[in-house]
Amino acid sequence: SLKNQAGKEEKNYINKSEEAESLIQIPGHPLSTFTKENEALGKYLENTKARWESLVESLSGKAGGKDKAEKTEGVKGAQGAEGAKETPDWEALLAAFSEELAKLRSFTVHYAKKGDLLYPLLKVKYDISGPSQVMWTVDDEIRDTLGELNRELSEKSKGVRALKNTGEDLDDEEEEYIRSKAEIAESILNSFFLKNYLAVRNRMEEMIYKEENILFPMCALQFQKEEWMQIYFDSKDYEACFSVENISWKEAEENGNIPEKWRAVEAAGESVREKDRKKAYEEHSGDFHNAALPQGAGKMLEDLLRRVESLEGKSGHSGESPSASDGEIIMPGGHLKKNELIAMLNTLPVEITFVDKDNINRFFNEGPKVFKRPQMAIDREVFSCHPPKVEPMVRMIIGNFRDGKEDEVPIWMEKGGKPFLVRYMAVRDKEQNYVGTLEAVTDMTEVKEHFRQYFKSHPEEL
Repeated sequence: SLKNQAGKEEKNYINKSEEAESLIQIPGHPLSTFTKENEALGKYLENTKARWESLVESLSGKAGGKDKAEKTEGVKGAQGAEGAKETPDWEALLAAFSEELAKLRSFTVHYAKKGDLLYPLLKVKYDISGPSQVMWTVDDEIRDTLGELNRELSEKSKGVRALKNTGEDLDDEEEEYIRSKAEIAESILNSFFLKNYLAVRNRMEEMIYKEENILFPMCALQFQKEEWMQIYFDSKDYEACFSVENISWKEAEENGNIPEKWRAVEAAGESVREKDRKKAYEEHSGDFHNAALPQGAGKMLEDLLRRVESLEGKSGHSGESPSASDGEIIMPGGHLKKNELIAMLNTLPVEITFVDKDNINRFFNEGPKVFKRPQMAIDREVFSCHPPKVEPMVRMIIGNFRDGKEDEVPIWMEKGGKPFLVRYMAVRDKEQNYVGTLEAVTDMTEVKEHFRQYFKSHPEEL
């Protein structure tokens, strides 16, 4: 899947390229940052590798699922032969493991940036689908495995609750759950659990190699400078990964937040809109300027006319005032200036994304987001912005909206320890024609806490 298609210029992707190396040497360049993150991860994995391999080796033959008493007998036997010092310090090991697992999970920011900024661009613009089909899938599998290990750790650690000295007498049922912290730690760090952990560490090491020898050279050979600049600015929305901060890329900063290519496109669009505005003004304003009206009355009549026409649906500019020199946008529910509308949408405590009827990302509001929306995703097909395992579900939801089978799909999920409600909604006009899909992401932490307190005070309603 990574080979060149017939007829295309031969390019050597399967090794480190001079193009990639030259970009990596530029301070602040996205490839430089990605590489530093990989170097930090590789060093960390190497420094912590021996500890866990040795523990798994010592637990060989005591895989998860074996009777706990059997494992305990093995430890006691070692104590009898070599003394108590041979017993692993389970509490210390669990504390070290918990810290390391949290550290590795923080590296998923690196995978998220690849999925948002690199894979879709390769697939959509350059017709190179290999990375998105293969590497993106592995990235997700690594994240899923780390998440599963964390959930298992969290669930099994709940037994510690009975160790708290509350001064209350425990009933018979609670008495069964009293275990020492060492027993809890030993039950978690079994051979099966640690083998899964070592396996995901190995996959992370393999991904470093694949990125350095396949993905990064491929991107270096394809992406244009203005695309790298957009990736650079979009990267600022992500947290630092493995303590590797996004340092300034001088050339990009000198060009401003909108690279030259995007600035040119925007300027061209403004020019076309200005011509349309003048043409529409001439068509609708009549002889206002030549009429003998009191001072200021002409402007007042112009405003009145354009608002009435907009409300009646006569304007051919999607509700935008054809003579709106003040930047107003006229809608059936009123009128707002562009800056007011932008500020209002950005103030809503909801992450909004709009996908048009042609499945193209057209808008998302600004501000910090749980689900990142890079600027490069605008005007790109929505399906290309999702990993392979999610894409079929997105296609099904939008297909059902388009066919009128559904109007809304709510999905509850947890991310970063917080509850979120993600609502996908079909957007239809007055004639019930499908015009697009709206995604709204709401942080439900306050709602959860509100009802927790409510039902704590009203347990009879549960």
